Amino acid sequence: MHARARKTLEVALGVLAALALLLALYERAAALPAPMKPDQFARLVRQLASDAHEGAQLAQALRAGIVTEHAARTHRDKLRDDVADALERLDAPPPQGGASAHAGARALGERLQADLAALPERMADPAALASLVSDQAQVGEQLKPLAGRP
Repeated sequence: MHARARKTLEVALGVLAALALLLALYERAAALPAPMKPDQFARLVRQLASDAHEGAQLAQALRAGIVTEHAARTHRDKLRDDVADALERLDAPPPQGGASAHAGARALGERLQADLAALPERMADPAALASLVSDQAQVGEQLKPLAGRP
């Protein structure tokens, strides 16, 4: 009988330990994500600025006839994927004290994403391409100062 009581106690302790572990995991999963680190935010902003400048160069090269439409579409797709990835990572809470810079970076990233999405329908229109060159260059320049702030 003594062995049976010990076995029951061991099972009960095992169940309690499992419940405590589940509770700890639930609390961790339910907790708000940690704010983004300032250096991580700065890297994302620099990445978006670089993508904007690269998009402007791509539109300019297309306008000048230096690249083919097929090459431009392929390059644009890679830039769109890069921008989408950066925007997804910007879903994390902003760094401490960096809510306005975070919101600005998100808005500029979404503007860049829209410009890149519009590229295929504007490939044959030099004026529309010039507008894209200008807008993407502006986005890149507007992003640069945000990289230095949290």
